[in-house]
Amino acid sequence: MRVNLNSVRVFCAAAKYLNFRLAAQQLHRTHGAVAQQVRQLEQQMGVTLFERLPRGLALTPQGDMYYQECRKSIARIDKATAELMAPQGQLRLSVPPSLASRWLVRRLSDFSAQHPDIEIQLSASDKLVQLDQGEADLAIRIAANSSDPELIYEFLAPADLCMVASPNFEVQGDLNDPNVLARQRLIEDSHPSWQGVFDQYDMQAPKASMSFNQTTLALDSAIDGMGIALSPRLYIEREIADKRLKVLAEYRNQQHYSFYLVYPKQDKQGSPARQAFVAWLREQLSGVRPQVPKALAPLMGQAL
Repeated sequence: MRVNLNSVRVFCAAAKYLNFRLAAQQLHRTHGAVAQQVRQLEQQMGVTLFERLPRGLALTPQGDMYYQECRKSIARIDKATAELMAPQGQLRLSVPPSLASRWLVRRLSDFSAQHPDIEIQLSASDKLVQLDQGEADLAIRIAANSSDPELIYEFLAPADLCMVASPNFEVQGDLNDPNVLARQRLIEDSHPSWQGVFDQYDMQAPKASMSFNQTTLALDSAIDGMGIALSPRLYIEREIADKRLKVLAEYRNQQHYSFYLVYPKQDKQGSPARQAFVAWLREQLSGVRPQVPKALAPLMGQAL
């Protein structure tokens, strides 16, 4: 007996989220269409794959076994299709916007000079791409933990934070005193980094003077003398060297966030293009303190 591959894809999406509505959103279909296609698959095979619960779904033992095998097969099909359609020497890379604009893009000319046959397709987004479904070949992410068993996280560099301001910004008092720090003009991005700083003093962070949805915008504001911002040192190396920013203090982040390479476990070796890029990237980061947070050390080489 043969089953429709599209029906299997729908089933895998529903099994991943244990929710027809979320599966429908991923597949760009209606809730009813997803539920009906799963029901037709169950009828065709004569097996109940899901238990319908008041809130969501639960896989039956048969459904769980079927899902574990089907998702591996679909991932292999997607990977083979992506490799067949992609030009040789192409690498699709997903990175956070601030890392792209403040560090990576200004260095890519060096990579291109060393590897003129490799085309980099860079997507700067905080969206978590589906690496196991072939949406990108490699991602760089700031992470502390992950429960995705299909991905491998490789440590790149620490994401410890620097408190920075324009050299012309007038600091009022001793910033080692949290009460003094709380009275400064603080600039916040989309990450609650200031609260992490004030957590060290068991204090609630004050409301920021300015807030931005991207770190790079917060840093531009600090460069313009609008206040004090927090940033990973990796983002501000050039600005510090050019004396457009000065470091007021450094903090070891308490949540153990670091920069990681992320790629599918099923594609551990990777293409020659990915291997070349990773080697080049590690060379670029060779001067950054290569310290793996203790909380993550046992997890290296596997999904966080």
